[in-house]
Amino acid sequence: MKAFLNLALPVLLAGLFGVSCSSGKTEDFSAWQGTKSNFEPVVFPPIKDCKISLEIISTRCDFYAGEEAQLTLRLKNIGQKQLVVYEWMLNEPDNIRLSYAPSAAPGLSPAEEKWKHEEPLLEHPVKRTPMTLNPGNSAVISVPMKFIAAMEAKDVAGGSRHYMVFCELNLKSITARTAPFPISVK
Repeated sequence: MKAFLNLALPVLLAGLFGVSCSSGKTEDFSAWQGTKSNFEPVVFPPIKDCKISLEIISTRCDFYAGEEAQLTLRLKNIGQKQLVVYEWMLNEPDNIRLSYAPSAAPGLSPAEEKWKHEEPLLEHPVKRTPMTLNPGNSAVISVPMKFIAAMEAKDVAGGSRHYMVFCELNLKSITARTAPFPISVK
């Protein structure tokens, strides 16, 4: 009987493991990210009845040419319902588009044709994660100002250069925009 158990037990265990390890199909979640080659990218419909605010909460407004400067923003759900943004990109600065324009004086709004836009460089496939904001809650996002990092000291020789900047969401399902914010580059 002992010899039978020594022989039967390994055969029985091998049979159980062989059956449980089948080569079935696995789910392909790349379509959810909008990158599956056989399908159109995922469309994110507009979110209705959402109330959000996007504001610049940075207190610093003086920067140096060539500096890795950042703006800090707050996206807040000011509505009474929970907000779920399925289009939210995992790399948070990719969710924001920065616009800037030289200003003749601090706080003076430039003409529409002088505004330049910094579009985020998206890495494909774009990684997304749903972002949930309950009423009154907010998300803080840091956005690099690449145009300041690209400047050299000789670009601002002789004093400060004044700019107006604003940010807006780089999403199709919801829209929000900050008020223009004055900055100076030395």
